Amino acid sequence: MSETTRDAIGRTVRAGDTVGGTTSGRYQATIVGPVLKIGKGQVKVRVDKSGHTFTVPVGSEKWISTDRVFLIPAEQPSIVFRATVWREVAQRVRDRAAKCKNTGLRVAMRTVADGIDCDADEIAEPSLTADEEQPFTAAELEAAAADVAALDAEFPDEPAGLSSVLAEIRAERARQDAKWGEQNHPDGTGSKPQREAAGLARMACEDAFASGYGTWCHVLFEEVWEALAESDPAKLRAELVQAAAVAVNWIEAIDRRPT
Repeated sequence: MSETTRDAIGRTVRAGDTVGGTTSGRYQATIVGPVLKIGKGQVKVRVDKSGHTFTVPVGSEKWISTDRVFLIPAEQPSIVFRATVWREVAQRVRDRAAKCKNTGLRVAMRTVADGIDCDADEIAEPSLTADEEQPFTAAELEAAAADVAALDAEFPDEPAGLSSVLAEIRAERARQDAKWGEQNHPDGTGSKPQREAAGLARMACEDAFASGYGTWCHVLFEEVWEALAESDPAKLRAELVQAAAVAVNWIEAIDRRPT
């Protein structure tokens, strides 16, 4: 075990220091507490306080990645710390924008980062005397950690293969528009035969995988027929998104195969 590590903004963290941050995984939670152990790229924290969407029992111990951890200095003024955290969030967004191949999204991300920096500059303006400033509280840390989690959710990192496939799909959509223009056809979905076919496709897919010979064809066939069975536009749209995601996943799987 290491004796020290660095938090998300590069400050030294030692065992016994109080930190706060967000857990990773599907169900994220903001926790605050002392560092018990320091591992490779992560710290074990005893939970003194928990919040932000999903709570973690007080007194439990959680490992958190150091890029999600913020040291809580005992004497640091809250406005200074909050501004520092927001600037770190802005830099995260810029780093992701630099890797984004979608021009529109890249511009939007940079605009968001500039706005966060402006907010940080306003916060950092000396509006309180030293006597009036209070140490950074757990509640304020929770808000800052929530900001980081929200930005992570809004601008997630794309897997390398996914970026390439989505770029090809955008190019194909551009070719379609150039050739056919904007297309607005009736849906033509939701009939009784289509609903029955969706049920058969679902059973065929389940049987194939239960018997050990399931294929991508089975999965995509089921998703497409589930879409064709829907007459409600909102449900149809959701099913089409799922079908499109399966198609992209299939392409990624093909790209991973040895050539």
